Amino acid sequence: MKEIKLTEAEQRILDDLYGLPKKCSCKKPTHIWIIEWLSSNDRHTGRELHDWMQERNYSFRSVYCECFSKDKVLAAIERAATHAEHHGTIPLIHLEAHGSENGLSDSSEGENVLTWAELTKPLQRLNIATRCNLIVLFSACKGYTGFISVFDVFKEKNVETTKIPALVTAGPLGDSQPKELFDSMKEFYRRMSENQADFDNAIESASNECNCKIKHELATAFVYDSLLDFLIHSLREDQKKIRFYSVREKFLKRENKKILSVEQKETLEKINDPYYQTEFLQKEWDRMFMIDIFPENKKRFEVGLTNVTKKILDIQKRTTEQPIDSNQAIS
Repeated sequence: MKEIKLTEAEQRILDDLYGLPKKCSCKKPTHIWIIEWLSSNDRHTGRELHDWMQERNYSFRSVYCECFSKDKVLAAIERAATHAEHHGTIPLIHLEAHGSENGLSDSSEGENVLTWAELTKPLQRLNIATRCNLIVLFSACKGYTGFISVFDVFKEKNVETTKIPALVTAGPLGDSQPKELFDSMKEFYRRMSENQADFDNAIESASNECNCKIKHELATAFVYDSLLDFLIHSLREDQKKIRFYSVREKFLKRENKKILSVEQKETLEKINDPYYQTEFLQKEWDRMFMIDIFPENKKRFEVGLTNVTKKILDIQKRTTEQPIDSNQAIS
């Protein structure tokens, strides 16, 4: 999904919409899978963190995986998925490595790179195994970039959307020293071990522990904002025409005919209905957050896009009698 620039009028509509709550329920992890991929010259902070947790009586178990290649990292995630599928566990994936805009590596030079895109499918499988409760913590420089990159790859697919790769993702904003990250992670797990643990507060506490800003995102808020942008954009008159003629050309090319069938004409009429895109996006949302395979997830992630579309149309009707002009798009 390409970046969408909204007009001033569209931005006002977006600002007037009530959004999805910024918090969503996520089950507490039963296991912390510390997957470490560092060179022999590095301080093995993943192993140290595992040993530190083993000394404490936390409600979750720590599992340590030392990896010597990116294939081993992917294999460790696959093992966590298999364990979750067979035993009903909820792992938190803690990736201890060097990071950059390109992905993870075992060294600061970034010669052996595990790209963010390569992480998407294994994490999707694991998130399905947890019924959409997966937390991924990138304990690496620019780890927050991992979340954005994984979801950019996920959104840019030109095929039907599948399941989200994680419900919550976190990591440092920029470069960090190993000791800073290590101390932050200890504080994070200290807070997560408490009875009334709150992920937001645990991340905030980890960020305040030292000079290491940890940022996290909820997939619900991230995807919802993207869908709203797309939905508002799709209601433009020029976008309706583009969809209409694009589908029409596909029909004619497929059948190698110059006249459309009755069924095809009916489909084209539906495309001009403002709720046509809404129905499609609702199905996408339900697939992404696994409501289609785990109906109980509806209580956690339900969002009524039909009501949102109605509100957008009502706002448009109140504010202007003219269709939104896409030529007024702002940066």
